[in-house]
Amino acid sequence: TTTKELYDYIHEELSEEFTISPETVKIRLLTDAKTKKSRGMAFVETNDPELLYAFLKLHHTTIGGRRINVERSAGGNKQS
Repeated sequence: TTTKELYDYIHEELSEEFTISPETVKIRLLTDAKTKKSRGMAFVETNDPELLYAFLKLHHTTIGGRRINVERSAGGNKQS
């Protein structure tokens, strides 16, 4: 899954209720340092508490045929 695919999925699922834009949602895919390939994990960030809980409701839905896990993180403030 690419950043664009993940962003498009979030937009498709939540845009009727929320404003989904680069200003409201930040996506950071984790990649292998050597190969630059996706590690299959991403951090999705927002400052909107209601949008945060909407993200959590996407737990165990599917993107591109793969089931996703959505969990809340305390955050480490790591810059991408």
